[in-house]
Amino acid sequence: MAKSGLAFHVNQNKLVEFCDDYDVLLDCIKSTRPLDERKLCLRLLKMIPKDKIPGKDSILWKACMKAVEDYEKAENAYVGTWKVYMKGRHDCAWESWMGAEDIYYMVRHVYNKAWESYLDAYAVELEKLHKELCPNCPWDGHSIFPMKI
Repeated sequence: MAKSGLAFHVNQNKLVEFCDDYDVLLDCIKSTRPLDERKLCLRLLKMIPKDKIPGKDSILWKACMKAVEDYEKAENAYVGTWKVYMKGRHDCAWESWMGAEDIYYMVRHVYNKAWESYLDAYAVELEKLHKELCPNCPWDGHSIFPMKI
């Protein structure tokens, strides 16, 4: 199974999004979700097989994959410069971290826009695929935990 890629129910309030590390996400669910929610979260988290990804040959998908690559680089630079700053607390390290932070937020904006465009363009196909891969899913369009009246 893929360790990163497009997945259903990475978060309880989003139908589909990019999962950067499946194993880390599983550990997070097992260690942080309330006990009464864990079983459902684990059942519904589904990596979408690469051969079933809608529009996987499209320019939108390629833009998303490039955005993921750029986002990871920016995030690593941001975290790395913060660690350098925290070790020495030098003014030059502070300036490097602030520059990395600016770049990180710009790249994150591009990342979010790329995914928004892809998800909008392939919403119908993704909903159909969701029904196939997540049978008996309580997703109500907002959450896997519909509000109880």
